[in-house]
Amino acid sequence: MKKYRLLSLAFLSLAFCCTRIHKRYVVKVQPTQLNDSTLYDADAAQDAIFDAEESGTDSIKNLARKIFLDGVDLYVNKKNYPAAVKQFKRALMVYPTAQAYYELGCALEDLSSSPSSNKEAIAALQVALKLDFKPDYMVTYKIARAEAIDPQGYAAYQLNAAARLGFSDTSAILKDERFASFVKSPDFVEFKGLVLATAARGDQHRMFDAFLQNFPDLPASGFTVPREGVAMKNYSRTISYAFHDFVPEMANVSFGRDVSHEFYFVGKLDQTPVYTVVIYTSKGFDVDDMQPVFTYIVTYDKEGKVVASKVLSGQFSAEKLRTARYINGEFTVEDYHCVWEQPIDKVSFDHNKVKQYDLVANATFVVQPDGTITAKEKSGSFSETAATGSKK
Repeated sequence: MKKYRLLSLAFLSLAFCCTRIHKRYVVKVQPTQLNDSTLYDADAAQDAIFDAEESGTDSIKNLARKIFLDGVDLYVNKKNYPAAVKQFKRALMVYPTAQAYYELGCALEDLSSSPSSNKEAIAALQVALKLDFKPDYMVTYKIARAEAIDPQGYAAYQLNAAARLGFSDTSAILKDERFASFVKSPDFVEFKGLVLATAARGDQHRMFDAFLQNFPDLPASGFTVPREGVAMKNYSRTISYAFHDFVPEMANVSFGRDVSHEFYFVGKLDQTPVYTVVIYTSKGFDVDDMQPVFTYIVTYDKEGKVVASKVLSGQFSAEKLRTARYINGEFTVEDYHCVWEQPIDKVSFDHNKVKQYDLVANATFVVQPDGTITAKEKSGSFSETAATGSKK
């Protein structure tokens, strides 16, 4: 009997082991953030981006963008290079982006003519390249400017690389004191030859074409911005200030850089021999509660000049939004008044929700064969400025 009892105990023990519930413990890893020692480590920057994306929260990115735009204001509008450099570095340590690395490199380059400052600028610009900043030939050109400070640098090599990528602004080279010795050397002849050779391959390397290449093709079946999508959260590829000639909204009323908004590529709707239709969007960072979002539909001629522009959709305020749908060169917009369950001045948006959308007005527009945009029909109360405050 003792033998059988032992066998029974063994069997029960085995059964218990087989049926035991295994708990899975997940260790929450602290997201990677850059510091002074890892700032110019491209691998560390990519890890920080990956961790931020995995966390699924926008707060880190929004904070970084706000700091970055403050840096742009200091750099572009106020010409305070030392302060701008500090802000760009702060932004990168919160959440790194290719655009912030590019602007940091440019600011460091303008900050000083010392080799050490320009060496740091090169490091920032190289990370921007590895993070796929566009247009890449502008980054390479900026690296060449930084290299030109050092007589033993590789300015000629970098300029030739920029020319192969599509850089063609020889007038900028001639006017720049940093390239004074370069333009007198045989290297300048080679550079001009590369510029001509690149131009002969076609127009795909021009700035406007580089701008267009960042827009994915949108479905031929049409494009819709529904009520739940006006925040355009699925679009995160920023439009560099290098493309400001094609995004008029980037300039403020004083013709400086508008540092209250960040702009993002959405997609290309149509392209003909006469015009191209694209959509880009902007998000405001000058308010805390609800970030305004303006999405634009814009037509350009083949040289990149804006032919027409309209506010396609948007989240203009807590109570005003616009939806849109586009198909075959025609688009309809609808303006709504949002009725919230609780007073928005007393209950935060996180603990509140819209209970009713009242249609206020609508309008239909048509893209004409010359790229202009004309109204096909409007409801009696429709006004483009009423919902958006825009003059477009």
